[in-house]
Amino acid sequence: MIDNYGSSDSSGGGDEGRATPEAILEHISQETSDAALFPGTMREVWYFAYDLMMEQATVSRFTKKMHIGKVVSLPHYKLEFAYHFPPQGTSLPTLTRTNNPDDVVWGFVYDAREKDFSEIERYLRTPHRYHRSAIQVQDRGGRRMPAFTYVLTLRDDVYRNPAKSYMDKVIAAGTERKLPKEWLDKLRDWETEDAETAAQAGG
Repeated sequence: MIDNYGSSDSSGGGDEGRATPEAILEHISQETSDAALFPGTMREVWYFAYDLMMEQATVSRFTKKMHIGKVVSLPHYKLEFAYHFPPQGTSLPTLTRTNNPDDVVWGFVYDAREKDFSEIERYLRTPHRYHRSAIQVQDRGGRRMPAFTYVLTLRDDVYRNPAKSYMDKVIAAGTERKLPKEWLDKLRDWETEDAETAAQAGG
């Protein structure tokens, strides 16, 4: 039985006790990936960056003429540092879907039309370390946009904090792109590891 879609009574026989088609789709879209819900119809024309790829100089190393689009949010997701990568001396970030309406990740979208992502995917070791995932981001005006991003394929059993040097770069990239102050403050408050701690932990 479907309930909790804006109707206070699901037992009535009239339309007042029924979920609207829009509400049903909203609920399903929160539980299912966009690619699975609308196979072949989602035009992923935006690339959502939430990590160092927010920095223009970094993304330009791998894909030329990548122009920025806008600041967006990714509702019902949280940021996690789920895989420790010794060559970089830090844990790497990823996105995890949640059912919590308060969870949100902020980042930037690039216009990905007619862009070659082979070098980015080679750098990310796609699909072995990261893989591509269809998502739906939201701009500051509330408009939803089909997009894609990269999330970790590998995850540690016990997560470690990112290196301070890595997080400082992510914060600098977010500041450069003028992400919301509340999100940048959250990143600044994130517990990190310094180089000595990472070395002692076997990083």
